[in-house]
Parts: sequence; C-alpha cells; structure tokens
Amino acid sequence: MKKIKTAGNKGFILIVTLIVMVVSILMMSLYSNIILTEKGLIVRDYYEKQVFWVAEAGIEKGLKAVIDDPGLLTDSQYWIDNFTDVSLGEGVYTVRITEDSGVYTLTSTATAHEITMTIQQGVSFDSGGVPEPFNYVIYVGGKIDDKDTTNLSITGEQVEGGTALPKVDFPYFKSIADPGQDISGNYTFSDKGPGTDYSGVWFIDGNVIVESDVTVDGSIITTGGIEMRGSSNISITAASPNPALVANGNIDLKNTLNVTIFGLIYAGADMEGNLDIKEAVNLNITGTIIAGGNFDLKESDSVTITYDDSIIIDPPPGFETVIPRKDWRQG
Repeated sequence: MKKIKTAGNKGFILIVTLIVMVVSILMMSLYSNIILTEKGLIVRDYYEKQVFWVAEAGIEKGLKAVIDDPGLLTDSQYWIDNFTDVSLGEGVYTVRITEDSGVYTLTSTATAHEITMTIQQGVSFDSGGVPEPFNYVIYVGGKIDDKDTTNLSITGEQVEGGTALPKVDFPYFKSIADPGQDISGNYTFSDKGPGTDYSGVWFIDGNVIVESDVTVDGSIITTGGIEMRGSSNISITAASPNPALVANGNIDLKNTLNVTIFGLIYAGADMEGNLDIKEAVNLNITGTIIAGGNFDLKESDSVTITYDDSIIIDPPPGFETVIPRKDWRQG
C-alpha cells in the first residue's frame, strides 16, 4: 500500500525542531549567565583580596612607624602628612589614629577597583611590665657584627632584628637629673683629677664627649650621641635602678682602651642609632646592651660582655614599649 505524506507531519517536526532550538538557546544563555556570574564573583573576590591587603599594608606600615617612634601616637599632623591616599599597587590607603582611655586605634581605609575596605588595629604602651629587651645581654634592631674580634666572651642571649624596642622617656630622665646636671647644649666629661669623679644622673640636651681617665658613678642620658672614640681608662657604673648610658643617637667607643661599664646601655633611641665598638681593646660590659640600629664589634680584642639579671629584678625606670593589642578587626 502506498504511504501518503501529509503536511501535518512536516509541521509537527518543524515545531519540535523549533522547541529544541529554543531550549538549546535558553540553556546556552543560562550557562553563559552562570559562567559570567561565576567569573564576576571570582573577579570580585580577587579585587576584595587586593583591597584587603592594601588596607593591611597601611596597618603594618603604621604599626612600624609607632613602634619606631611612639611619639607619633599623639601626632595627628604626621598621619595627615604621611598617611593620606598613599598609593600601593592598584589601590590607595589612608591611615588615621584615635585614642580612647589610653588605647590607640589605627584605622586603615583602602580603595581599589571602586571597592572600599577598613581595617582597625589597637596599640598601647606596655608600661606595667619589664620590656622584652631587658631579658637579653644584647638586643638590637639591626645586626651584630663581631668579625675578626679576638678573646671575645659574651654571656647571655642575643637578638638581632628585634622589634620590641622600648621607648625612652627623656622628659622623665630630665626631671630626675641631679642639681646642676641638667645641661642644655653639648657637654664634655673630662679628667678632673683624683677624688673628683662624676656622680648622679646627668641629662644633656645635646651631644656628649667622654675623654680619657674619666669615672662616672651614675648615669649619662643624652638627646644626642655619646662619643668616647680614642679615649682610655673610662669607668661608668650606674646607680641602681637607673641605666648607665642612654643616647638618642649613636654611642661611639671605637678605638678605645680599658673601658668598663656596669648597667644598661641604650644606643639609638630614635631606632636608627648604632653602637660602634670597632677596634676596642680591653672592654668590659656588665648589664644589657640595646641598640635601635647595629652593634659593630669588629676587630676588637679582649672584650667581655656579661648579662646582669638584676635588670629584671629591679628594672630601670623611664622605658616603655609600644605593643599591638589583640583587637584587630575589619570594618
């Protein structure tokens, strides 16, 4: 029997074909939208991570600034001048500082790819305990170099690259200076003859030179540097609990002979100064050495440095450390 093809069959096939095409187009469109959405989310997540790390960089840079110079915690103009719209990669950050009940908060606001994010980090002064560096015989923010030094004896733990350097309260030391020993300008400690040694707390708002044959039974605190270069026969013994030597700049004992120091030595309270003892002969230090920068002991001979744990039992006043608190939060 002969089959008869009808127009209805053709129409049905056409309709089915159209439906399949429409469904395919819709599925492809839906799939494309999903791909684009996922891509957009991935890009958004990537951008958010970028903004986060830009903001975190602002916090870290701000923390380093206040650890290096705690005085910046109260210097609002510094943050305006140095931490406003700072460019980093594809973003910018701005850091500001606020204070509430003795707790300072660093707030870093970053913007990149039209996304803005805020991170906050609290900091405070640790003035109630013993600063970490007091636990070590040598604690420096830079490096310790004792290359080619002979007959060297160091007793106690040492730290390089330390970040817990305490703040020196120079106004406090100025306030406890003995009568007539609060000096404005540079000052030289020279040999005054037998029975005329220096004693008590000396505060010098300038630079200090210590010449040969000088004995100090007390403390030398200076907003500048201390130089003993080329001098000999020097004895400095701190009166507990005060430190022996504190300088906002460098302490230079290069090429000295027969120097003995008992007590805390702090070089570079501005966090950049160095302790230079290169080419010293017959040097004896008992106490703790702290330097914001480097400790250069190269090419010296007969050097003995011994930790004195009395600094923990009766820590010197006038020091406090800036520490990050655990109240980090993302705004």
